[in-house]
Amino acid sequence: MRLYEFNTLLEYKRDITISNFGDRIVDRMHNDNGLKDWIATRQPEDEELHNEFFQVAEEADPSQNKQYVQWIVQRFLDNSISRYEDISSNIAEFLFKYHNLKTRNRLNDPSDGAQAIPADINQIKTKEDINAVHTELTPRWNRLSQEQDNNREQKMLSKGKASEVYKDAYVRVIVPEDEASACYYGQGTMWCTASTMGQNYFDHYNSNGKLYILIPTKPEYEGEKYQLHFQNKQFMNERDANVNLSHLLDVRFAGSDVVEFFMKIEPSITKMIEFASESVLMDIVDVIVEYVKGEVLPPIIEKVEEENHVAYYDWLEEGGFLLKDKKNNIKVKDGAPHYLEFDEVAKDAIENILFNVDANYVEIMDAVEIDCADGDSYTLQDITSILRRKVDDIGYGEPYQWMYNEVGQALEGSMGIETNYYDTDKSFKLMNFDVYAYPTGDNNGYRYGGKDYK
Repeated sequence: MRLYEFNTLLEYKRDITISNFGDRIVDRMHNDNGLKDWIATRQPEDEELHNEFFQVAEEADPSQNKQYVQWIVQRFLDNSISRYEDISSNIAEFLFKYHNLKTRNRLNDPSDGAQAIPADINQIKTKEDINAVHTELTPRWNRLSQEQDNNREQKMLSKGKASEVYKDAYVRVIVPEDEASACYYGQGTMWCTASTMGQNYFDHYNSNGKLYILIPTKPEYEGEKYQLHFQNKQFMNERDANVNLSHLLDVRFAGSDVVEFFMKIEPSITKMIEFASESVLMDIVDVIVEYVKGEVLPPIIEKVEEENHVAYYDWLEEGGFLLKDKKNNIKVKDGAPHYLEFDEVAKDAIENILFNVDANYVEIMDAVEIDCADGDSYTLQDITSILRRKVDDIGYGEPYQWMYNEVGQALEGSMGIETNYYDTDKSFKLMNFDVYAYPTGDNNGYRYGGKDYK
């Protein structure tokens, strides 16, 4: 096939893929955290995003006929490739090894007793599949390279420049200072900062803040490593899967002082809910509860009373709590039962809402652990989001679900928490917090409450 014919064929295939998946690719790119700033600045049209994506995908595909591009598209759309930047880095390296082993009939060696690697790339569907195959690929690729006396990865891999900034009986903490050291200490991982064959993103991350590589002194399994980047809130294991930072530092390395080390060297950690003091969390919750009681619930109760006022007044009349004058004007007697005494279902809903808003420390930490299981992290400003989820979840399917929904929307939509810290001895200390209310949903809010810790 002539070159121009191949290019025409490739373009035709690209056009078909764009026709089938173009809109979804654009949506996925718009939701990729690594592309948000670029998209916001450049404001690209869909065609430009298509060209950007397929250029990267085709460059990551080591085959002549680009047989893996369709697989890249599918894995990007189903989030098995979780970040766009991974395509040109660790996925490109993954495919390079996979394709070269496959074309040499070396994907599987019956004599080594290792787990079989699918010869059909489409059988590798999930992120877990990719990680598992990558684990099996590495030693097979190294054997092939050694046999050919062409182990380019090992020959090129030097220790580079790095600093061991912390060490105890549990863990070593390494700060790579150049790409070479990021690759050396990242050997065997799926990190884009350790890629030696695809595009390497060390400089991109390092320009925003230091990378920390945690190497357990006594690994729980072969190849166990972690990489932390606080500025991007990315805390990853060797398979490039998110890990919960609190669980990693407090549980995995229990007994170590590594938490205290990071609190000094990376002060932003003190702003995370997981590392905040119980007293501060409860102070913030107390203000939120008062706001819900005083500002959010009264109009909701008025609304439900208005919806059921006929039945409520009939009930009051039966109890002798209504007065009528000569003109049949109705007046409720002093001391008449409140509407919630009539509507016990609404009363239960209000009590249930307040019970869940008034969360204790353990409940908040449990919610954080569940929500951050995939590596997300929360700051104190996110407490309202946690409480909203509690309220929404408990109200689902309840008779007055709309009441739960309105409280939830108020928690996250009409409240804001501001925190101020001061720097002391290389660590952040909370100076105060303020809770602001935005009842109209815009920026015209007011300070509802707060506390100083000076």
